[in-house]
Amino acid sequence: MLIKLSIQNFAVIRELELDFNDGLTVISGDSGAGKSMIIETIKYLYGKRASSEDVRHDTERSVIEGVFDLPDTAKLNALFDVHDIPKDELCIVRREVLQSKKSIIKINSKVVTLTALRDVMREVMMIHSQGSQLDMLDNKRQRYYLDQYINIESLDTYDSYQRNFHEFRRVHQKLVDLETKNNTRLEQINIYKEYLDEIEQLNLESDTESRLEEELNYLSNFEKISNQYKTLKHLFSRDVTPSSTVFGIQEQLSELIQHDSTLEPLYRNIEAAYHALNELELRVSEHLSNQDFDEARLNEIQQILQNINRLKRKHNKTFSELIEYRETLSSQIYELENISESMTTLMQQKNTLYETLEEEAEILHQFRLDNKAELEKGIIEELQTLDITHARFSIEVEKGKFSGTGISQINFNFSPNVGEPLKLLTDVASGGELSRVMLAFQTIFAKYDNHSLIILDEIDSGVSGIVASKMARKMQAISKDIQTIVISHLAQTVASADHHLYVDKEIVDNRTVSKAKYLNDGEHVEEIARILSGGNITNEALRNAESLIESQD
Repeated sequence: MLIKLSIQNFAVIRELELDFNDGLTVISGDSGAGKSMIIETIKYLYGKRASSEDVRHDTERSVIEGVFDLPDTAKLNALFDVHDIPKDELCIVRREVLQSKKSIIKINSKVVTLTALRDVMREVMMIHSQGSQLDMLDNKRQRYYLDQYINIESLDTYDSYQRNFHEFRRVHQKLVDLETKNNTRLEQINIYKEYLDEIEQLNLESDTESRLEEELNYLSNFEKISNQYKTLKHLFSRDVTPSSTVFGIQEQLSELIQHDSTLEPLYRNIEAAYHALNELELRVSEHLSNQDFDEARLNEIQQILQNINRLKRKHNKTFSELIEYRETLSSQIYELENISESMTTLMQQKNTLYETLEEEAEILHQFRLDNKAELEKGIIEELQTLDITHARFSIEVEKGKFSGTGISQINFNFSPNVGEPLKLLTDVASGGELSRVMLAFQTIFAKYDNHSLIILDEIDSGVSGIVASKMARKMQAISKDIQTIVISHLAQTVASADHHLYVDKEIVDNRTVSKAKYLNDGEHVEEIARILSGGNITNEALRNAESLIESQD
């Protein structure tokens, strides 16, 4: 749901900060006061394309920021991951619209594209105004609503179909890749074999690089190392060697510890040092007797390391990745050399999966046909409560292309009047009828929707009297499940509000400025009275307003 909306320099709005609550919020006010501009700013947060016309005159940019408490859904979480958007307890969406028509979009301080914003926010809110296309008029959305209503996901067949469809697509893509490779198979085999031969000639093991670098370091510093060994040999060749000195100390300590036991640990250390010096002296002698600088080996190591580094650069890999790549190349060569066998196996898998999908899709299709009547009945009953007395509504379930949900193609058909044939919903509904149909749908589907906010922009225009009251009650019913924000000029809708936001305008420094505030109970009654009386608030108008509020509760 939308918690807070901050607006700066947008059209007639100079600066505005609004808090929103759950339930039904109705925005009212005179024409031109800026009601629609508030909804327009929310549309920017929804993903509307930027227009410099919306930036307030003589300012550099408009800034719109919304704070949302998002629904915790798997799809929304996946979208955050796909677009690499950081997650937080609340979601802050910010847009800056510049005079150049460019805009800066951020979600939780991460700069995102307009596509990413739309992907995310279409899972958060729905916006409807007369003449706009409804999400529910889309075939995919209609299938989603039908499936949710009849609980098709509870079927074991549905889960099995999903898994098999995913596997079918994987196998199909694998086949496409192999067919592409088959066209250049011999060329690819030769390339891979060349790559593999280059790597295999080096006889690489996991420690080859580190071992060669250590040996290179030794040979490169041979003279320095040799001199250090000679210095050690000289120390061991003196009349008083380090070993004899330590041995003398050891003998003295062996006598002392008989009288002072605290020296025993030191004695043990000196004893160990004596043995270590003897071992060192032996290794120094061995090294000097065997040392021999091998320039050919130095050159060989340098060449091997150069070849390793060349292949690392060539394939853009680390040493460990180069070893793994050797195994990958072997697998790819084997696959290409046996591509006909691989394609035959995959084609058999694909055909088997297709047969299974056909059977499972038929079961799902029939389930939709067998259970759609309950939803048809529910929609008709809701439409009748909105004074479309002779409404007819049917769900057309036909076979179409395979998709992730089966082969069913869903169309909602509607006829508002006696004698008129059923047609696609978009082809027959006038503005007022479409608004009532939408309310009927939302009343039923609100509990199935993952949206946490619905915006209704003057959808009650063109209706009055009892129909207006019924539409207001439907909006109130929808708001029990989804936060609902409505712009309305109708007293019945305003009277149904849990929160009444009044928008007005004033002249400041010869500029029109919109302002908005939430009305208290008394102000709420007065505003409804003003709407009912056309501006002249009389005692009778106030009583009528109070009665209307009571009747809408």
